[in-house]
Amino acid sequence: YQRRVHGGATHQLSVHERLPLRALALVLEALTLACLLTTWLLTSYAPESGPGPQCGRCGAARPPRTHHCSSCRRCVLKMDHHCIFVNNCIGLRNHKAFLLLLI
Repeated sequence: YQRRVHGGATHQLSVHERLPLRALALVLEALTLACLLTTWLLTSYAPESGPGPQCGRCGAARPPRTHHCSSCRRCVLKMDHHCIFVNNCIGLRNHKAFLLLLI
């Protein structure tokens, strides 16, 4: 942790100057762990006996928290929204990448 000062010289950052960087790193680590835990919990879903519910629009199997996107014409697990900037639905499998894109 070094910072350039006027004239090109460097000096070590003090503890108080490093604190915001450390706090940001901890927040990003917590978000990453939360995304991984959510992915693990939702992908370890075991359906009950029988075929289960199906989507009325595309006919695909519909686990809990799945929504059909009219723009993509497919079902998306844990759908957040359809993003016009990435031209895709934001859901379980790409939510972390979308959040990192925003940062």
